[in-house]
Amino acid sequence: MKPLKVLESAGLGLIAFGIVFSWGEGALRPLPDEIRGRIEMVGGSEGNLYVDMRVKLLDFRDQLISRGTGYVDTTDGRFALAYDRGFGVRPRKIVVTAPGCKDKEHTISRSELRSGNPISLQFRCEGHS
Repeated sequence: MKPLKVLESAGLGLIAFGIVFSWGEGALRPLPDEIRGRIEMVGGSEGNLYVDMRVKLLDFRDQLISRGTGYVDTTDGRFALAYDRGFGVRPRKIVVTAPGCKDKEHTISRSELRSGNPISLQFRCEGHS
């Protein structure tokens, strides 16, 4: 057999193994259908920026997958985002928006998502560019 064919076969085998492993992991350990967290204000942000602050959950295509309004608690910055689990649906980013500030994105790692622990985010209000 030619060396190139061996490499092609090995590569295809690794891809197939990765797909089967991912499906098996998803079946045995499904992702949660809610993400909880808290936003901490940093950098001397003035006033209560939690008022009208929102969070949303995006997938790998940057499409909105969270349900509800996504408001942040105005007293302590806590939030909860629910989403519909489905085949190939995995939250990738939390986007924090506040009036007069640039949006802040937080990429969610697979281990962070699987842990089920609240996610802690820091937010500094920077003006729109």
